Amino acid sequence: SESMIGMSGMYEGGIVSAMEAANAGKIEPGRCKFFFSHMEFTEKELDNMFAGSDEGDMWMSLEIPTEYVLDSNYSRGQLWSKLRNKSREFRNN
Repeated sequence: SESMIGMSGMYEGGIVSAMEAANAGKIEPGRCKFFFSHMEFTEKELDNMFAGSDEGDMWMSLEIPTEYVLDSNYSRGQLWSKLRNKSREFRNN
């Protein structure tokens, strides 16, 4: 099954969903990227992360243009750095 993440045009799903969509002609196979990650936090850890810290770091939810993830020439580290700097600018305004 698949569901769009926000209004991004990016979908949460799996390899089987992507293969089925490609076989049905709904998507181009070269337009698929897969991201695998799993993290678990306690309620207290989440509260602390979302509250921020003295160092100025905090967690926030960002909706970014799809092309940043799918069509970007940024390396992974460069993109995270750009997003982190933009989030600091946003927070400081």
